[in-house]
Amino acid sequence: MEDELQITLTNDYAFKRLLGSEENKPLLQDFLECILDLTPQQVLDLEFMDKELTKEEF
Repeated sequence: MEDELQITLTNDYAFKRLLGSEENKPLLQDFLECILDLTPQQVLDLEFMDKELTKEEF
């Protein structure tokens, strides 16, 4: 079981930085098109919403 993916804060930061920033929007669009098997015409626009949760929201 040592080969299992370890989810850490570092992974979360990397994914947020890579796929959750306005400057990397084209990268996110390409990624979503690939994993969802969509054409570029099917993804017209992406909107980033507030993704930080506070303890009051739980």
